[in-house]
Amino acid sequence: MTQRNIYQITALVILLPSVWLTFRALDLHYYTSMGPGPGFFPFWLALILSILAALMLVQATLSTSAADRVTIAADSYPDAAGWSRLVAVLVALGATAFLLERIGFGLTMFAMNVVVLWALGTRSIFTILWVSILGSFGIEYAFTHWLNVPLPADDLSALCPLSLCGE
Repeated sequence: MTQRNIYQITALVILLPSVWLTFRALDLHYYTSMGPGPGFFPFWLALILSILAALMLVQATLSTSAADRVTIAADSYPDAAGWSRLVAVLVALGATAFLLERIGFGLTMFAMNVVVLWALGTRSIFTILWVSILGSFGIEYAFTHWLNVPLPADDLSALCPLSLCGE
């Protein structure tokens, strides 16, 4: 497989869902009496993503660079440690999606930050804790208090079946 093929596949993987999302966004109200409606942002985001993916596909297909025709060496793929880091990040992302509404933004993002930082090789407990605290509870505070954007509230009652709720 050449670098050109990888760019073409990547462009198609981005292009097809973004075109579908562009048309799905048209099902939402584009504009309301108060201003832009719920379909405004998804429509423009998906449209811009579609255009960029199409440009990427055209550029990859029409490229005359010799570097794009070089076959990718087998040793350039991730080793076992690389795959384990990738899987750890994907599992953390899936767990975040599952837990966000159940235990709240702050607790979920704190746990995700800890897991991802550890999986990516950060071994300083000080760094892990500070980045996780600021990246979860700090962001939650900024959104809820300064920007007045509601986030899923932290709820420890979901931990009661595990005997972790302190009752």
